[in-house]
Amino acid sequence: MTPVTMAESGGQEKARWITTVIMSSALQSHEISESLQSQHHRVRYSDSVENGSMIFSLSGIAFLLADTQDLFKTGGELFLGRTEKFINIHRNSFLLLSAALHGPKEWDLMFRIQKSSHCPGTEAMEAARAASEGSGAWRAPAPAPHG
Repeated sequence: MTPVTMAESGGQEKARWITTVIMSSALQSHEISESLQSQHHRVRYSDSVENGSMIFSLSGIAFLLADTQDLFKTGGELFLGRTEKFINIHRNSFLLLSAALHGPKEWDLMFRIQKSSHCPGTEAMEAARAASEGSGAWRAPAPAPHG
C-alpha cells in the first residue's frame, strides 16, 4: 500500500491509502470497481481469478461477491463448491452476499453456505434463523427421513 498525503483540511493532514486490487473481469462495470477507481486504487482485471472475486494483493484479503438471485438461477450447490474452493485458496476471505429480500430462501442459502464452509458464526446464524422461525417469518423445511 502506498500512503498519499491529501491537502490539509482544518489544520489536520489526512492520509489515504492506495493499493492494487485484482478483480474478476466480470466485475469490470460493477459499481465497486468504479468506486475503487474513483478512490485512485489501481484496479487490475483478470479472467484467471474466481468469477466475482476481488483480491487486495498486498494484504491478501479477498472478497467473493454474489447476488442471491443469480445463485438461485444457477444452482446453490455449484456455488457452495466455488465458495469452498475460494476459502481454501484465500485464507483471509469474505463472502459478500447481496439480496434484495431476506426471506426464507435467502436465510436458508446463507445458513447452508455457513454450514458447508465451516464458517465462524454458524451458531449465531442458527439462532437468528430459530428466532425468525418463532415469529412465523421463516419456516424450516421438514427434516429428511432417515432410512
